[in-house]
Amino acid sequence: MNARAETAKKAVPESCFRCGAGLVSAALCFDCDAVQPLPPSLDYFQLFGLPRAYEVDRILLERAYEKLSFALHPDFQHALDIGQRSSQADAQRLAAEINAGYRTLSDEGARGGYLLSLLADGREFDKRELPAGFLQQMFVLQEEIDELGADAPAEAMRP
Repeated sequence: MNARAETAKKAVPESCFRCGAGLVSAALCFDCDAVQPLPPSLDYFQLFGLPRAYEVDRILLERAYEKLSFALHPDFQHALDIGQRSSQADAQRLAAEINAGYRTLSDEGARGGYLLSLLADGREFDKRELPAGFLQQMFVLQEEIDELGADAPAEAMRP
């Protein structure tokens, strides 16, 4: 695990600031419904209390989304209680994060892209650049295919 991932993991509290219960989600204590102070580098997996992996438990994702959506919806929150009074704008921002996180984690393609961006740790990749040796490897493979095809009867080459 790299230093940034370790820092992000440490930034998420392990227990509720209000009741001390263990946290499932970094955003909300499911025991006492207290909204937790959010670290600046919270990812969607932490938000929903899921392990950072491509495969997600859809049932756990759905349950966490429903719980978080209801508890943190701006229409139900006049102000979030996180040890200080917060604004309706904070509730709207958090609700938007929950919705964006749910859309991302519930879609396989979006989840894969998001997970890759987390693993890239902020690095930008030049998508036009091929890995070293890629073209040479493709050339060698093409030659092997051609050699195998030269000895095969014409009927075997047709799809």
